[in-house]
Amino acid sequence: MKSLYFRRSRQCSVRPMGFAFSAHTGLLEQFLARRQEIVDHIERQLLSARGKAFGKITDRGLLDDMLTRCFFESAAPSRQASQLKGTLAAAHIADGFEPVRTDGYSRELDPVELVLRARHKWDSDRWPGKNGRIAYAQNLYAVFMLRHLQHLSLRIWDDGKDTAAQRLQEVQHLLDLLNAAGAAPIVRDARWLIQTAQGPLTRHLKPYFKVADRIAGSFADSDRLEIHKAGAALAGGHLRSQLRHRSRETGQTFDHPQVLALMRLSSAMDIALLVRDLVPLLHAYSEARKAGRRHAAGIGGCDHSRAVRRSRVASHPPGSPRSVDHD
Repeated sequence: MKSLYFRRSRQCSVRPMGFAFSAHTGLLEQFLARRQEIVDHIERQLLSARGKAFGKITDRGLLDDMLTRCFFESAAPSRQASQLKGTLAAAHIADGFEPVRTDGYSRELDPVELVLRARHKWDSDRWPGKNGRIAYAQNLYAVFMLRHLQHLSLRIWDDGKDTAAQRLQEVQHLLDLLNAAGAAPIVRDARWLIQTAQGPLTRHLKPYFKVADRIAGSFADSDRLEIHKAGAALAGGHLRSQLRHRSRETGQTFDHPQVLALMRLSSAMDIALLVRDLVPLLHAYSEARKAGRRHAAGIGGCDHSRAVRRSRVASHPPGSPRSVDHD
């Protein structure tokens, strides 16, 4: 099994499933150009009276197929573009980001999960009118596109690190077009997509550190620090929520030894990734202080002392922390 995984990783190391980066950006541009058609299709197929008739469907794979068809049938892409369907997600898994499902719920920003939750809410209360359904379909469209942009952000190194910065700018351009519709953006900065793409719990640790090595060898300092800042903020936010959860679960205060021990055991991977992102931020901050620049460009907006306090759960772990898999 492991040898199969590494074979699949090597197959995707140059191009995701044999398609060029430009092919994926071209497809997403088609989706953006036909936004309203796709939104209308989503409303008709999944959220209208016809969609209500399919309300008993809870199979995630079937719902994902229905949602994906809304994009590909509305956009009328070329034959080559149709072959791109699912390749970004498949390449993401082949790189080692195999998701872990522990309770049947999604652990990422998943449009299918949003469809299921909306139907459950509306069935228990009332279904909204067309304007409300269209507004919700707009959100489903944005989440579907954002998930593709997340996966695309990790493909910027497929042809080597020399083109990574340019390709990240292409992802930023697509993100700007997505956010131009007027709705409140979910993500504004493509550099943050590199980190959100690695958010869901997965079975392996190695892919995270491979991406970290790629970040270290690419980009200007300002871009690299912004990516690290995104990683520290996201990991720190997750650890804070987990700390509150463990505190409520045990009935103990945040700093109780039992709560901290549970955190060190259950969140070892997040702690390691937080520290990995904090180190270059603190190093850059230290260098800026030595140079007499208290607010160095590229570091501003990151409260380093607060980040250090939030990471104290990582200090002096009792014994070896466990994780899902240390491969």
